[in-house]
Amino acid sequence: MQPDDPYATMIPLTALGDGASIRLGAMTLDPVQAGRLREMGLCEGRCLSVLRGGERMIVGCGGCRIALHRDLAHGMLGEVLPPPEGAAPRAPEKPTPMLSRILRRFR
Repeated sequence: MQPDDPYATMIPLTALGDGASIRLGAMTLDPVQAGRLREMGLCEGRCLSVLRGGERMIVGCGGCRIALHRDLAHGMLGEVLPPPEGAAPRAPEKPTPMLSRILRRFR
């Protein structure tokens, strides 16, 4: 890595555990894939949270939940955001019926 490498301080989305947040800084994906993700609202500068990690990730972006395959998420780089001050550890949220159906499809 070069000292002026803009990716030096960024980590892939796949390196985060459940509940962690990241500010998306760059995408090292095929331009078509990156363009499609941007159309869906996953743009550089956006804060993303990992709702569920693993081979098929669920990522929170704004008020939406988006399912991403691990290979795609690995090409999304950013800086880890610290949890808000005074924030208690979040209990896993109980899946809504719709989220339950989505999760079953990925198993």
